Amino acid sequence: MVFGKLTGRAVALAAAAVVSVVATQDVTAQEEGTADGVVVGSGGVTGLYFPVAGAIGRLVTAAEAGGVGPLFVESTGGSMENLIRLRTGDLDFGIVRSDMGYDALLSLAEFDGEPPFGDLRSVMALHSEPLIVIARADSGIRRLTDVAGHRINLGPPGSTTRELLELVLGAQEWERGDADTVLAVDLEDQAAGLCAGDFDVMAYISGQPSGTIHQALTLCDTVIVSVEGAAIDTLLLDHPALASAVVPAGTYGGQDREVRTVGPIATLMTTVDQPEDAVVAVVDIVLADLAALRAQHPALRGLTPGSLAGPGLPAPLHEGARMAFERAGIDFDQSGGDTTDGDDPDPE
Repeated sequence: MVFGKLTGRAVALAAAAVVSVVATQDVTAQEEGTADGVVVGSGGVTGLYFPVAGAIGRLVTAAEAGGVGPLFVESTGGSMENLIRLRTGDLDFGIVRSDMGYDALLSLAEFDGEPPFGDLRSVMALHSEPLIVIARADSGIRRLTDVAGHRINLGPPGSTTRELLELVLGAQEWERGDADTVLAVDLEDQAAGLCAGDFDVMAYISGQPSGTIHQALTLCDTVIVSVEGAAIDTLLLDHPALASAVVPAGTYGGQDREVRTVGPIATLMTTVDQPEDAVVAVVDIVLADLAALRAQHPALRGLTPGSLAGPGLPAPLHEGARMAFERAGIDFDQSGGDTTDGDDPDPE
């Protein structure tokens, strides 16, 4: 379902206020005469974007800062809906997967044929959503370069996991003929298929820790495969909406070493129409109480002041975010979604 202007700003605020009671607990209606508040689009209530947005909402609302009223969280269909509603003005902020934001900015992939979303702006990077590649322990696969000659499940066509897995394999000059078998098993059935011996390699994109990854690592003897090296470094240069990621040792039972990989970044986004003082206030509040935000969810534990400012930002920083990061003495990603002639990063 596409949500546009017909939903109405008042309807969006009312719906978000109801949802925010669940998401933020202590976010309540402000006394009459204060700001109406702003709405942030998140994701499904069982996903990760919803509690992350709720955590930010609690901080912003409790701060009662000038420039921004209470921050209401609305459950949405995720990145795609958030982008659509940011464009139409139905949302003030939205959490968006960085690769999708980048595609919307430049009319790529699923946004091909749509006008570029040139007014899209990044506010801050949140948690990474790394590509986790898992192999049967008895396969001998420990690095991505080891997969040749093995049975690989790429996942269903059109899935984000498959697209990124094919991208990183392609960076290694891997071709389908290099695999013994290439499968397209649904993501939810991968762990069972891997442990049944139907294939040797699977992958999944998610914030960490992930229940799906935990299942695959505990059902049978498996290992997380590192995704790193010179070819991956080049891939990241060519795809600025992706970033390197680390799964720390101990994230999963039996994982005694950190694992390096890549993936998109969940990003808080807005548009150029959002007032500078509102964006400055949101960034200032998060920076001032970052420890509290990190404590809200395991996926947020790796946040640092520097990580909030990139890399992996899919669009230029909103001017308010630039001001806040500069004032805090934080270097920020200058390249996010740069659309100037001659410097356009093009994943095609």
